[in-house]
Amino acid sequence: IFIYDSKNHIISAVHSGWRGTQKRILEKTLFSMSEKYSSRGENLYVYLGPSISQANYQVGQEVADLFEDKYINIIDDKFYLDVTLANYDMLLNFGIPKTQIQKSLICTYEMKELFHSYRRDGSKSGRTLGVIALV
Repeated sequence: IFIYDSKNHIISAVHSGWRGTQKRILEKTLFSMSEKYSSRGENLYVYLGPSISQANYQVGQEVADLFEDKYINIIDDKFYLDVTLANYDMLLNFGIPKTQIQKSLICTYEMKELFHSYRRDGSKSGRTLGVIALV
């Protein structure tokens, strides 16, 4: 998740899988930016990069129980988590306008030719790198 504060000209990058999302690492980052730099939602622009889609993100009930029902889809007694939506909601709750949030629809699990996925490939998976910079 890449964040740019257009008023203070600062950036931040956050990785938030299910553990980070459950611990609200994105929300903590936003509040930290607010406290340290007076960042405000209306000045932030955010890109939610490619990630695993809910359709491919099966989790156990013990993980599903950590999230609100709106982030869980149950199919054939299996639980599927939407971490992107959970993080998107944190952005909206911080006051970032929808028009300033771009959400990738690319699923890293499905796009084997473009992305690594530990969920798909296990320990033989490579790593994906995302970069944000001020120039």
